[in-house]
Amino acid sequence: LQWNWKYNPEDGHTSIPLIAGYDAMRFLFRGYSLDKDMNDTSIAVNYIIEHYNKVSVLLQYKVLPSEALVNSLGYNFLSYKNYDKTYGFFKLNLYNYPSSANARDSMGDYYLEKNDRKNAIDMFRKALSLQELPGTRKKLEALEMNK
Repeated sequence: LQWNWKYNPEDGHTSIPLIAGYDAMRFLFRGYSLDKDMNDTSIAVNYIIEHYNKVSVLLQYKVLPSEALVNSLGYNFLSYKNYDKTYGFFKLNLYNYPSSANARDSMGDYYLEKNDRKNAIDMFRKALSLQELPGTRKKLEALEMNK
């Protein structure tokens, strides 16, 4: 049993439930948040994997990084033209969320940025086979028209 307590001398009967609930959540989920800023260019795929492995041990069940978090990191590095990290983050999303159309669309954007039309078209088609995404459809049609 893990526990903690805190005395709040400024608070009374009406305010302590809110503050105690907040403190309880912070205690229960300590270590859950990333200790790096999302714009920190030193963030790597291994850092994210290791962090969520630690969170999984803490919570005693498997916790995956959210698709949105990893996608955001991938696009952040794509904007810096750091293609190795971009690929790593998008690949992590494909591994963790294999049925995600968005993950395939993002990898298609990576290939598009690298001027790899063949793989971009392939990724966009796979994304559309999972879910119709209007933005993906437009990108695919533009690529197919400019063959």
